[in-house]
Amino acid sequence: MAAKSLLRRSLLYAYDLEDSVTPGRKAEARALVRKALDQDKPANVKERAVRINSVGSGLALQDLQEVVKSANLTTILAPKVESASDLTFIKHATPGLLSGLIFAAEDFAHDLSITRTPSLKEFLFARSAIVTAARAHDLPSTIDLVATAYKSEADQERLVEECEDGHRMGFNGKQCIHPSQVATVNRIFSPSQAEVEWAVRTVIAQKKAEEQGRGAWSLDGKMIDKPVERKAEAIVGKARLSGFDVEGLLNQHKDQEPE
Repeated sequence: MAAKSLLRRSLLYAYDLEDSVTPGRKAEARALVRKALDQDKPANVKERAVRINSVGSGLALQDLQEVVKSANLTTILAPKVESASDLTFIKHATPGLLSGLIFAAEDFAHDLSITRTPSLKEFLFARSAIVTAARAHDLPSTIDLVATAYKSEADQERLVEECEDGHRMGFNGKQCIHPSQVATVNRIFSPSQAEVEWAVRTVIAQKKAEEQGRGAWSLDGKMIDKPVERKAEAIVGKARLSGFDVEGLLNQHKDQEPE
C-alpha cells in the first residue's frame, strides 16, 4: 500500500502508525514507513507525512525517533491532542513540522457521544472553530473531516457535497480514506482556471496600482481593496502548489492595468 501511494497525485500523503496498526506490529510499521519515506519523492507527490501515535499512548517518541531520520518527511500528524503540552512535546522533537489543524470527526463524535449524520450539522460548531482558530494563528492548513464511505456511486456524490461544503466553510483540504477519493478532493479544493487567471490579473494590476499610489482600484468593474488583494495572492500561491503554470499566466497577462 505504501508503494501504491506514490502512484497517485496528491498534495500530501500520510502514512499511519496509529489506529491502522495493531499494538504488536508498531515496530514493524515504523520500519516500513521509514522505508517508504526514504524512497525518492515522485513529482506527483508534494508532501509526505506520518500520523504518529498520540503522546498519551507512550508511543509517540519512538515513532518520532524513527521517522525523523528520513530527509523526505515534511509533516507530522499528531492525533488525539489533549492539551497544549502534547504539541509542545512534538514541536521540540520535530521543529517546523506542525503547521495546521485537522478535524478528526470520529474521535470528536466518540468523546461527545455524537451520532454522525449525512448532513454533518452536528459538527458545524467544531468545524467552524477549527477554521477560525487556524486563521487566528496564521496556520496555513485547515483540513476537513474524512468521508468514511467510498464504494458506491452515492458515496461519491456525497463526497462532492462534503468537499463543496468544507470549501465554503474555509477548509483548504480534506482527508481521504481511499485513493478513489483523491481526484474529487483535488478538483474541488484546487482553484479553477478562471479563478487562477483572475488572481494573476489582480496581482499584476495590484503591483501597478501601488506604483501609481492608488489605495483602491477596480478590475472588471469591481472594486479591489486589501482583503481582495490578499485573496488573490493566496489563490496564486495555491495555484503553484496545484500545478498551474503561474509563470506563464503572469507573462500572458503582464499588460493588465488597474481600472
